[in-house]
Amino acid sequence: MNEHLLKPLEYYDKKGRVEHTENAKARFDELVSESGVDVAANRSTVKAYDAESAAATKVRRHTTRLETARVLCIIGAVLGGIALLLGIFSDSIDPNVRTWLAIGGAGALVLFLLLIFLKLNKEIRSANEQFEKHSAKASQLLAEAEAQMAPLNALFDNTETYRLIEKTIPDFSFDPRLTVENHKFFVEKNDFLDMRTRQSSVTDTVSGRFAGNPFLLCKTLSQEMGSKTYYGSLVISWTETYRDSDGKIRTRTRTQTLTASVVKPYPVYERKAYLCYGSQAAPDLSFDRTPKHTERLDERAIERMVKKGERKLKKKAERALKNGESFQEMANSKFDVMFGADNRDHELQFRLMYTPLAQQNTV
Repeated sequence: MNEHLLKPLEYYDKKGRVEHTENAKARFDELVSESGVDVAANRSTVKAYDAESAAATKVRRHTTRLETARVLCIIGAVLGGIALLLGIFSDSIDPNVRTWLAIGGAGALVLFLLLIFLKLNKEIRSANEQFEKHSAKASQLLAEAEAQMAPLNALFDNTETYRLIEKTIPDFSFDPRLTVENHKFFVEKNDFLDMRTRQSSVTDTVSGRFAGNPFLLCKTLSQEMGSKTYYGSLVISWTETYRDSDGKIRTRTRTQTLTASVVKPYPVYERKAYLCYGSQAAPDLSFDRTPKHTERLDERAIERMVKKGERKLKKKAERALKNGESFQEMANSKFDVMFGADNRDHELQFRLMYTPLAQQNTV
C-alpha cells in the first residue's frame, strides 16, 4: 500500500492533487490527439461565436432602452391628449389656462407621436433585425463548433474518471460494472448485507478494490408510505325570510364557508448513498457509521460535541460491561466520538484497523 496514504490529507495537499491534475491534462491531450480535432480552427470558431453572442446581447440591451423610451413617449402622448381635451372642453378651468393647456397638450401630442412613428419604431425594427442576424449567426457558429468537437466528445465515457484515479493512486482498481461474481465475493468473504428494502431501488453503483479489499458505493431511491392532510373549502348561500322591527316580512341572503380536511396515504421518497468496504485484515469485524459533518463546525462546537459524546460512550461501555458485551471506549475519545462507529462488534480487530496513527489521521 502507498505509504503516503497513511496521511491522506497531507498526501492530497502535497502530491495527490498535483499528480491528478497532471494526469487529467495528459489524458485530455491524448484524447485530443486521437480525435484529430483541429484545435486552432475550433478556437477560431468559438471566438467568432463569442463575438456574435456579445453583439446580440448588446443589441438586445439597446432594444430594451428603445422600447422603454417608446413607452414613455406613449405616456407623454396620452397626457398631452388629455391636456388638449381639457383645454378644449373643460368649462371649469380659467380660459387663459385652457388656452395654454390646449397649446401645450397639442404640442406634446404631436411631438411624442412624431418621435414614436418617425424615430423609435424604425430604430426598434432595425435593432430587432440586427438581433436576429447576430443570433442566427451565433447559432450557426455554435453548431459548427459542436460539430468540430464531436469526434473528441465521442471518446469520453463514464470510466475516464476511474482510470485517472487508478493512475494517480494505483491502490485503487475499479470494476467496469457490479457483476454477480463481485457481489458474491462481497457476500461470502465480507458478510455483506444488502441495505435495500423491498421499497427501494438501486440507481447507481461503483465497485472495485482498494489495496486488494473490495468496496461498493451504492445510491438508492427509497419509498415509504406516509400521510398527508388535504384541506378544502366551499362557500354556500341560502335565502331566509324574517320579520323586521316594523312587522314587515322581508328576505335576506346568508352565506357560510364550510371547511373540511381528510388524511390520506402519501408516498415519501428519499435518496441515499452508502459506501461499503471489506477488509480481510479484520474478517470478524463489522460496523457502520454515518457522517457527523464536523466540517460545518468550528473548534468550540467540536469540543462541545466531543465532551457530550464522551459521556454517552462511557455509559455505553458501562452497560456493555454489565451485559457481557464487547464494547470498550477508545483512548482517543475525539476519534471515537467523531468517527461514530459505536456499533462495532470486535474491539481487538477494530483497534488493529484503526491504530493510533490512523485515528489521528482520520480526525
